[in-house]
Amino acid sequence: MIKKYKDQPMWLQMLVASGILILIINIIGLFFQLRILKISSSALPGWITIQALIMLSTAGIFAAVSIIKTKSLSDYLRKRFRTVTLLEPAFKNETRLVTGVLDEYSRIFNEKNKDLSEQTKKAESLFNLTDEMPLPVIRLDADGIYSYMNNAAWGASLDKLFDRNGRLLAPWQNNIKDIITKKSSVEWTTGSSKYLVQPINIKGMRESYICLNDIADGKELLDKLNNYDLLTNLPNRVLFMEVLNRTVKYAERTGESCVCILIDIDDLERINDTIGYHEGDKLLRQFGARLLETLREEDTAARLSGDEFVVLIPRLSRANLSLDFLQRIQNSLTEPFTLLGEETKIAISMGISIYPEDGASSEELLKKAKIALARTKKLRRGTFTIFDPQYDSQTIKRRAMEQSLQNATVNGEFELYYQPKVNTDTEMISGFEALIRWNREDPISPAEFIPLAEETGAIVDIGKFVIDEAARFLNRLSDRGRGDLQVAINISARQFKEPGFENYLIKAAKSHNLDFSRLELEVTEGVAATETSGALNGIASLSSQGFPIAIDDFGTGYSSMNYLQDLRFDTLKIDKSFIDNINSESGLPIVKAIIALGKSIQKKIVAEGVETKEQLDVLRVEGCDMIQGYYYSRPVPGDEAIRLIESWPVQRKKSI
Repeated sequence: MIKKYKDQPMWLQMLVASGILILIINIIGLFFQLRILKISSSALPGWITIQALIMLSTAGIFAAVSIIKTKSLSDYLRKRFRTVTLLEPAFKNETRLVTGVLDEYSRIFNEKNKDLSEQTKKAESLFNLTDEMPLPVIRLDADGIYSYMNNAAWGASLDKLFDRNGRLLAPWQNNIKDIITKKSSVEWTTGSSKYLVQPINIKGMRESYICLNDIADGKELLDKLNNYDLLTNLPNRVLFMEVLNRTVKYAERTGESCVCILIDIDDLERINDTIGYHEGDKLLRQFGARLLETLREEDTAARLSGDEFVVLIPRLSRANLSLDFLQRIQNSLTEPFTLLGEETKIAISMGISIYPEDGASSEELLKKAKIALARTKKLRRGTFTIFDPQYDSQTIKRRAMEQSLQNATVNGEFELYYQPKVNTDTEMISGFEALIRWNREDPISPAEFIPLAEETGAIVDIGKFVIDEAARFLNRLSDRGRGDLQVAINISARQFKEPGFENYLIKAAKSHNLDFSRLELEVTEGVAATETSGALNGIASLSSQGFPIAIDDFGTGYSSMNYLQDLRFDTLKIDKSFIDNINSESGLPIVKAIIALGKSIQKKIVAEGVETKEQLDVLRVEGCDMIQGYYYSRPVPGDEAIRLIESWPVQRKKSI
């Protein structure tokens, strides 16, 4: 019989073999609703070192998902790649399924050799976050098929929402787009079950995420969403203000006091930028747990926003609030946290207000704590400040300045002054730095109003004014035959983040017929060393188009200079603080080291704040290229700067 079988045509042999195989599989299927095919690593290509487990079910996707869950294999369905496709009915038989699995793993392992994109990092951070959320979260693709469920979603009776292929049932399919678009929670009722569906909108993610639960009454879930922070499980601002209101009213009746402590994590942005947002989220969760461990049961802790937490301590008066007590809280919260398997130390700033001395209402109490926190962050980060009434007057002054800043550009109150940069060898003016001044009855230093302008966003309009005025001044120099001179303008981190800044700069230069090489852009070392890739990419783009780039305030507080390898720039400016100490035993080696560094990477060196001949002589001997400071000229208005150029000697005699 076997011989007769072998004598048949090949296609007939294959047909018979396939029929027998299908018959065997179906017979087995009568005894086992679920079939498991295990492919060992020896059956896969040599570069794959894991095992693949494929689940096939005749009872539909939910039966397969449930069994995978019991087999502790739910992780396969929660990864950023869609291994859930292994369960879709598009695969008509086992052969195509196995082929699809191998193709999928081939793609995944090939991608493993590439650096993860920013989008992938965000997705991984999202999955790690949603897996730990106490509420069910489901991701839907464009066709309304779920492709991801977090841990909490496994226990929900999803068969009333999804069909056996994982697609939303018709009633929900029709209005899911409205839910995502309207960004509001909606109740879905089917039979005796009621679902509260809450869309989760994530910028930059194409898929739709919904948070839902099968509940008899949606109030429980809605309260959870409205009153608790889903990352830390701490009360959010809404619930905290309710607790604070009750505490203040109780204290008012009983004559007791309470203390409000506002806490800010100083290092969160640095951690997000250096080791990723996932680790930043992990820090926030650990910090929230540490906060609860530090407090008593009667105290309340909450997360107000990204890196801002708050603590309410009832029945504690100013007389009993000791500095040692606050220091113990700070010490506990700054003990090292574990990130990426290593101990990471952070710094926190705190602002403290006390009822009833600092405010008769919960809003006033929180406001005063915020004022105290702002003072801590401005004067002595990593410590704490107890509110003092004099701080409030400073806040009033600050708010008045904010309002004045909004109107200053429109009212023409700003003016550019120009300080010359002088060639060390020839003592000829080689360019100017444009410095802004605010003309008003009570003069305010740029060191005071520029940081405020950056915080409020007024720096955007101020920056446009500086660009246009500097371009006009360069044209005035060209009209007097000095088209060889540069003007440097300062660019803030906020400007680089502003959409359209680069286009505005280029358009302004072209409208004034300027060669881009004449408009130098100064960025502080802080921007160059700590800003996100957006600012660094902006600097690189402008440099590639011909704008010279200078690093200002070089050497002030950044121990790592790795950014020098990646940043495209032309000039290093030595900060005035080093020049002031240039004749000391500690100051001179630093200045010499900076000049040597600049020379080794073939950059120009400019020394700021040169005020004496002794400083000039040392810098000339060490090979500094240009000098800027009061020794040659203070910053002067545009007309005076033009006269300075016209009266400047053609060639000065060297001082030594």
